[in-house]
Amino acid sequence: MNRVTATIMSSTFLSVANAMSWAGFFIMMSIVCLIILGWVYVYLPETKGRPLEDMSQYFAEITGDRSILEAEELLHRSDHPSV
Repeated sequence: MNRVTATIMSSTFLSVANAMSWAGFFIMMSIVCLIILGWVYVYLPETKGRPLEDMSQYFAEITGDRSILEAEELLHRSDHPSV
């Protein structure tokens, strides 16, 4: 996705900038960046202070990745044999 976006941006940059003025183009790009920043702030969880293992399990629960959840369950059982 990154390469597709970069290809589209680099191939249309000059024609779009000349069509709407350079200042207008950069204002449009700043608005796009602000929209993306808002999306990241709303939809991505805060990970500060959380161990990587917890984040792996969190994203596995969100995406429904059973392989990671099953591996975590096996690890939990091997840590606590009486459970």
